[in-house]
Amino acid sequence: MNFEHELLVRAKNLIFTKDGKSIRIYGVYAINSLKNATDPIDPSAKQFCSVGALRRILYEMTSQYPGRAHELIKAHEAAKSRLLRNTKIYSSFDRIHSLNDSEQDTTLLRVWDISIKEAS
Repeated sequence: MNFEHELLVRAKNLIFTKDGKSIRIYGVYAINSLKNATDPIDPSAKQFCSVGALRRILYEMTSQYPGRAHELIKAHEAAKSRLLRNTKIYSSFDRIHSLNDSEQDTTLLRVWDISIKEAS
């Protein structure tokens, strides 16, 4: 099982619609339905930034795959490293947060798609 790939795909689905429209948030990891900042693992969290989406999916997968937390944490770190590397290659930013908080939706989507393809 490729946990890194699954984590990336599921996290991307939290910040982009199926047709590639961005639904991510800026400046905080997650917000609830009242638009208040919250922790990504909070059950009330409804929208996420790129890093918050990864954290949320790691949390969900840890429950889904009990006893495999160590593998999941390694996959999470690999996914973050892959996204960071591709952010530096395909954008003018040197941090995932900076690209996420920019208005470069097409570039962010490209970084996610390339990262997912590489992880498969």
